Amino acid sequence: EILPDSEYLIRILFVRHGFSCANVPWNACTRNATQLSPEGMGEAAYNDAVTKLNGLLLPNQPASMVGMNLSWGIKPRDWPIPGQSKTDGKSDDCLVKVLNSTLINDVYNEFGNLVAIRQLVRDPHITACDQHRASVAADKLSSWLEAEDIKFDLVGSSSLKQAIETVELVYMRNPSKAASRVSKIMPLPYLNEKNMGTPFQPENYPYPVEVQDAQMRELLGANATPLDPAFA
Repeated sequence: EILPDSEYLIRILFVRHGFSCANVPWNACTRNATQLSPEGMGEAAYNDAVTKLNGLLLPNQPASMVGMNLSWGIKPRDWPIPGQSKTDGKSDDCLVKVLNSTLINDVYNEFGNLVAIRQLVRDPHITACDQHRASVAADKLSSWLEAEDIKFDLVGSSSLKQAIETVELVYMRNPSKAASRVSKIMPLPYLNEKNMGTPFQPENYPYPVEVQDAQMRELLGANATPLDPAFA
């Protein structure tokens, strides 16, 4: 029971979310891009890939880049950027050129029309590597939680799936059972993320809670903790 006009100690634990594919350059984007080229993939497979990438940039939520310049194609990692760049002057991932006319041509930053492939996936999952790291972190944290006799009253997260999946692995599945009385993960309001390096960032635009629920169960198993839609 919470009594009015009383003092309570509130202890808050934070964990940084694991990486998603939006944080990591694609392995296919080698320096000579042999894997993402008509020569490396075959003309038909390459054209199919470009068509799918173009579809990710067409009008939809959270925004539209109008589509990609199909004749410009896909440029490899370490491709020299003609204009200003947020990197050292070379691309750090495979690039596409978007058709949004409000952006500056051949510039690779938040104002430019060059966009990294890793930026095209909406609300991505945590990577397999960081699923493992989150599980290791849970094991390391467990002894401290037990020693401090900590039991969670609430497990919250930003609204992004990679953050929700991180707290699922670190807190909800913690060996200490510290979250045993928490039945749902609560995506909290006003916790937004923004990538200042790109004009197009569907990775920071969450799917609806019911979609995230289904996607988490697909990745982490049927016993994945459901989400609380209170602030959805």
